[in-house]
Amino acid sequence: METLQHIGEGSKKVLIGHPIFITDSLKKVVSSLGVTLYYVDHSFYQIFYNSLPKIRTRIGMCAPASNLENALLVKEYKDSIGKLMRSIQQEDIRYVLLNSNMWHPKFLNELRISGIVLATKIVDDPEGSLVYSKPIVRFYDKCICSGVDYDKNHTIAEMYYKWGAKDVKFLPVFIDPRHYDNKPIEYEKKDIDIIHVGSFNWKRWISLHRLYQHFGNRVRLYSRYDPRQAETIFRGVYRLLNVVFPLPKVENISDHDLKEVYKRSKIGFNRHLSFGPSNARSYELCLNGVLQVTDNENGYQSLYEVGKEIICYRSMGDALRKIEYYLQCDPEREQIARAGYEKASREYTYEQLMEKHLRYILS
Repeated sequence: METLQHIGEGSKKVLIGHPIFITDSLKKVVSSLGVTLYYVDHSFYQIFYNSLPKIRTRIGMCAPASNLENALLVKEYKDSIGKLMRSIQQEDIRYVLLNSNMWHPKFLNELRISGIVLATKIVDDPEGSLVYSKPIVRFYDKCICSGVDYDKNHTIAEMYYKWGAKDVKFLPVFIDPRHYDNKPIEYEKKDIDIIHVGSFNWKRWISLHRLYQHFGNRVRLYSRYDPRQAETIFRGVYRLLNVVFPLPKVENISDHDLKEVYKRSKIGFNRHLSFGPSNARSYELCLNGVLQVTDNENGYQSLYEVGKEIICYRSMGDALRKIEYYLQCDPEREQIARAGYEKASREYTYEQLMEKHLRYILS
C-alpha cells in the first residue's frame, strides 16, 4: 500500500495530509505554481483515521494533541505516523499542510527540525476551538482558519494569535467538486422552493422547525442521515425534540444527487451553530445559482456583498419575511443568485481555493 501519491513535477514539493480530488483544472494550478503536490493515499488515510477512536477510547481524550505522550501507545497510530515520516524524508518534501488536530506534537517537532514549513487548516471553530485549534496552533509555522468570527468581539485569527500562532490567514473550507459543475445555471428549471443541506443540532433543528411551520412542504431537508433514525445515543433526544418541534422526513442524499438538487433549488437556508461563516453551504449554494439566505452577516461581509450577492437575516422572523419576499419576486431573486454565482465561480471553486492555500504555504 502506497503512503503518498502525487501530481505535478515541479521543484516545490508540498504535501497535503489527506486525500484530494484530482481535476484537470487542479493539474493546471499545480503546474503553474511549479509544484509537485503530494497527498495521502485514501487507503492509508483510512487506517490512520480509524486509529483515532482507539486513542480516545484508551486514554479518554478528544485528540492526540491533547496528550503529548499516550497517543503513541496506539500501535496503528504510531505505525502510521512513522510511515508518513519516512515517506516525507524519502521524497524530500519541504512544505506540509495538515488538517485539524490528528497529528502528534512529537511528529510535528521532527518535521520542524528537518526544516520543513508546517501549516495546518482547521474547520471546527469556534464551537470546537478548545479541542481542535487552541491546543495545536502554536506547533505550526502557518495556520489557516476556515471561519471569520470567533464571537461578537474577536475574529478567529485574533484568537489563534492569542493562543500562540505565528502566522494566520483566513481561507474558506475546501468545496467538494462533486457538488457543483461549470454548466450554465438554468433558473427557469428550478422547482424546489427552499432547501437545507447539512447536519443537525438542537438550535438548527428549532430554526428549521420554524421554517417548516411557516412554509410547509415547500421546505426540503437533506442530510447524510436523519438523527431520529441514527444508531447513536442521541437518537432518543432527537425523537423527543421532534415531538415538540416536528420536522418532515430528512432525505438521505449522495454527493452526485446533491448537485442535482442544488440545480433545482431557488433558495438555500443556512444556519450556523454560532459564529462563522465556516460551512460548505456558504459556497456550494452560490456555486449552483441558489439564493443563499444566511445568518452571520458580519462574517459574510468578508466573502460576499450582502444584499447584492447573498441575503443575510438577523432573526428567524427576519429570515421568514425575506424568504417569503424572494419567493414571490423571481427577477430580483435570480439577479442576486446570479451575482452570488458569479462571485463564487470567480473565487471559491475547489481549484481556486487549492491555489490560494498553496500560495500561502509557499509564501
